Amino acid sequence: MAKKITTEFIDNPDKLLSKANNTQIKNFLKKLLFESAQMRDDFAVYLQGPKETSLTVLSYQEKIEYELDNLDLEDLYEAWQYSGEDYYDGYCRESEYDEESVSAIAEPYFEKAKKYLESKNYSECLKIYQAVIGTFLDKEKEVSEEYADLSEWFIYEVKKALEFITVVLKDSEEQKIKKQGIEYFCYLFEEYGSVIGQKNIHNELDQVVTTKVLAEIALESINKTKGLEKLESAESSLLAHLYFLLGDYEKFEKISLENFLSNLPLVLNLLKFYKRENRKNDILKIARRALEKLTLKFSSDSYFSGGDSRNLEIEIRKFLKTVFNLKDEYKEIVKNLESLFFISGELQDYKELVKIYKQEFEKEEFLERMEKYFTAQYNIKIIFKVFKIEDKKEKILQLINKHKEEHIFPEMIATIAKSYPKECFENYKVKIQNLLKDANVKNYPQAAYHLKQMENIDEDEEFKNFINWLRSFYSRRFRFIEELNKQGLR
Repeated sequence: MAKKITTEFIDNPDKLLSKANNTQIKNFLKKLLFESAQMRDDFAVYLQGPKETSLTVLSYQEKIEYELDNLDLEDLYEAWQYSGEDYYDGYCRESEYDEESVSAIAEPYFEKAKKYLESKNYSECLKIYQAVIGTFLDKEKEVSEEYADLSEWFIYEVKKALEFITVVLKDSEEQKIKKQGIEYFCYLFEEYGSVIGQKNIHNELDQVVTTKVLAEIALESINKTKGLEKLESAESSLLAHLYFLLGDYEKFEKISLENFLSNLPLVLNLLKFYKRENRKNDILKIARRALEKLTLKFSSDSYFSGGDSRNLEIEIRKFLKTVFNLKDEYKEIVKNLESLFFISGELQDYKELVKIYKQEFEKEEFLERMEKYFTAQYNIKIIFKVFKIEDKKEKILQLINKHKEEHIFPEMIATIAKSYPKECFENYKVKIQNLLKDANVKNYPQAAYHLKQMENIDEDEEFKNFINWLRSFYSRRFRFIEELNKQGLR
């Protein structure tokens, strides 16, 4: 009699296997292997275990090259041109290719490598990823001559393979594997950095090279970069990182000093090094030069004033908090904390600043500057949050009067409604009437939302009169009246 299999066993593989004998398991596995080529491939990987196969990088490359060579580059290029387009009037370009066509060639190899990774077969993983990178770089070179725009699709797969190699190197504890991977990264950094992006390769190396021994391997693998007089940003970052890990602080400092003005992130580790060496004068000198450079960049290059530069200034100024002495450098501390709050906009930075002020007038002067600064930055929310902390209800009312369009309008009203009920009520009336100025049904839910918030203000009679006026004045706007009824605004 067959054994009864319950849901409990189906949901638990170990319990389910316990219901079968070895013959049943073997027969079932045999059936699966005959039915699925993918299952046979997965089982072969499982049986291989951590021992690498006889296949070489070249063996894998030949298979990948065959698939890449079968791509119709002209058709693929046309697919690239149409990628992301919207089609109207029933028109749609017919093609066997799309943006996934290139990925579809690399993906099976990535999946196989992941299965080898599960078996801790790191050597096989590296061979597969190197084969993908090598063949896709070769193909990129070929297409770049005639179909330059296609390059990005091939380089995208290369970058994915780089990230996968990093996973392998971080997971493996074998020195041989780490050495092979690091040497390969360094080779790509110097030979293909302009194609892949040196920064991309450097980011992966940074994650892998974390010890003195690994730094030695990387430095031994880098030849061209070490001899350059002028370094690119990624090159100076990599060498500074490696020399620091190696303990060659003279070379670390030399490279950092020579390159930090063109590669500002170098300054952070340099400042930390100076602090460790108790070189305060050098800290202040370098930090000042870096901040001056950041200020120039902000004023002359709107592209540079993005998140990376902002975060860098925040990190520098937070570091400086650990350097200044409150007894002797009060002005410097205050200036740094004020600048930190301006760039970060974090309330915690503001709270720290106001604890430092010795006189009340200093805070009041700063609040005036703060309001002007963040108004110019169109950041009313930060001004409101600060005024809320300081319980400056009149200043919040002024914000409401000037900035009714702000999404924090209801929050600002709720903060001062008990102190200024009539003023808040009138502001809501203006805001709602502005929303209803045009017969736009998209604004009706928003108007109803603000009416519901308005209802919380202690002006019951005025609120009823206003609702009645709205129903009368806009009686022909049936969708608006429906919205009022739906919200119970009668």
